[in-house]
Amino acid sequence: MPMFDSILSQVSKTQFDFRRIASPDDPAKQRFDEWVEYYKLKAAIAQVLEPKSILEIGVRFGYSAAAFLHGSPAASYLGIDNDSDTFGGTPGAIQWARQMLRDKQATFVIANSQTLNRFPGGVYDLIHVDGQQDGDGTYHDLKLAVKQGRIVLVDGYFWTSANFHAVNEFVFRHRDVIEWFGAIPG
Repeated sequence: MPMFDSILSQVSKTQFDFRRIASPDDPAKQRFDEWVEYYKLKAAIAQVLEPKSILEIGVRFGYSAAAFLHGSPAASYLGIDNDSDTFGGTPGAIQWARQMLRDKQATFVIANSQTLNRFPGGVYDLIHVDGQQDGDGTYHDLKLAVKQGRIVLVDGYFWTSANFHAVNEFVFRHRDVIEWFGAIPG
């Protein structure tokens, strides 16, 4: 797909390095060096797709938010996080994200996406599903995202068997509303 080729080409050109804005209190800081390419990919995705509106489920410290807004600086961003220690979260991390992105069009909501029947707002150009990656949680978030997102980016597709199977089941059951599907490992 030409779009995937453009994204992969853009990764090598992007200057985004999330370590410059990373929280020194992040308990996962020992993994920062291995995450550089991961966040560069997110910046490249936003550079190629040029979304004007972004919704993200699972904010944590806001590194993905910063990457997306680096790639598409004029975009508006809404991040939803349950601000807990479940599924890779860190309580209070969203405060870092708020502070770090205070000069951007970024809004943050503390909520559990699993309790929502609809995401706040209308239709988004890009929805990033990166919250409760236990299969069922991802499936629920995808059910909402497909109704409100022009493009839905799923994180953690290859991380666990449960998540992999849930995403595949979702794609199978909702194939009539999915225009295209692809995977970029990384």
